[in-house]
Amino acid sequence: MPIFTNPFQDRAVKQKDSASLKPPLPHEPVPPALSRVGRGASTDASRRPSVATVSSINSNPDTQHNHLNVPRRPSAWGRMSDYVARRNSTPHGTTAPLHEWDRWVAHTKRTFSTSDELIDESRMAALTKKYGELCEVSGLGTESIILVSHKYQYCPPLDTYYALKVLRRAPDESQSDHQNRVTAEFALASTLTHKHVVPTYELLPLGAGNTPDLFVISMENCAGGDLHSLIAGSAAHKLPAEQADCLFKQLLRGLAYLHSKDVAHRALAPENLLLTNRGCLKIADFGHATCFRVPGEDSVVLSKGKCGISRPYISPEQYTDAEFDPRAVDIWAAAVIYVAMRTGRNLWQEATESDTGFAQWMEQRSNGKNNAVLDEISTDLSRDILYAMLSIDPAARPTTAQVLSSAWVEGVDCCIPAAISD
Repeated sequence: MPIFTNPFQDRAVKQKDSASLKPPLPHEPVPPALSRVGRGASTDASRRPSVATVSSINSNPDTQHNHLNVPRRPSAWGRMSDYVARRNSTPHGTTAPLHEWDRWVAHTKRTFSTSDELIDESRMAALTKKYGELCEVSGLGTESIILVSHKYQYCPPLDTYYALKVLRRAPDESQSDHQNRVTAEFALASTLTHKHVVPTYELLPLGAGNTPDLFVISMENCAGGDLHSLIAGSAAHKLPAEQADCLFKQLLRGLAYLHSKDVAHRALAPENLLLTNRGCLKIADFGHATCFRVPGEDSVVLSKGKCGISRPYISPEQYTDAEFDPRAVDIWAAAVIYVAMRTGRNLWQEATESDTGFAQWMEQRSNGKNNAVLDEISTDLSRDILYAMLSIDPAARPTTAQVLSSAWVEGVDCCIPAAISD
């Protein structure tokens, strides 16, 4: 039996607790799945849970997650309400106060040993005029921070919240490299339009000077928090099968769309899977994504080396010198995420032979034996699919289309209707 690690229970912290904004303790068994360390793009080590309290979803009529299977007990979303964690309909007191934004800016100035103004006041004024006043911090990390703004006006009528992702230059990164990296992330994310992908609107400079160290990417605000917080906020720190299956199907739909557009995410983890108030899952954070096919060509541009940062979700081939199809990386991560939803744990800390849990997994699979945990959470329809998705050989993993067309996934009652293109 593999040794489990449970980062979800350790991180089930209410948002109003300002301590949750601090980086994880060094002895945490598994680092947070959404590591925003290093390049500071879309992955940041200290991102906190994005939901506030375990409260009744039924108290908010805008929140729905109804499964259409009539013989089941009514209101599947109501059963989730005992453990789902989410923010309230108003921002007050539900997330980090704005002084954390001031603290983040001050830390940036200390990092670069400058007393100059970091933020251009005219650019900030233009930002708040367009997207509304800043009202809270929903994510905090080493090289980026997620702000929530509220745009309210009478004429024309508008009452909308936005997510504003502020990215700063890493200490070992040149200004040109920083600009190129941020521009590349935005250029890719802004072309994606799908129900299960977070919409990206605009890239704006925020820093002072002609070569600003701060940029802002504006996005849709997903008020339901992230998948990690949903798991951590549950009473048992795991999701029942019908809820996990529904979210898994939504994830696969989003992945199928990305792959159809020749895009591989390469850094999937529960923290960058966001939820709306109606339970719609959306893929976010494209800082490690890649286009795997040149327009007009059929051949796949292979990847090499470690692409993601969230160790439990990184596939084993990323630790080798071999080239691989980046789509297989997403398939592996999706299966690991499903296991995390069902168990609230990771079977291994990283997919290397030095990891005890993964070494046991490799031994079991090489000897043709099944894994007890995977067998416990799977059915006759899902078992073979999950084992195939977790094949050590990336070439042996199924495609998103094959998983979606399996009898298991096709039979899942999903609370979110499929997009016309799905």
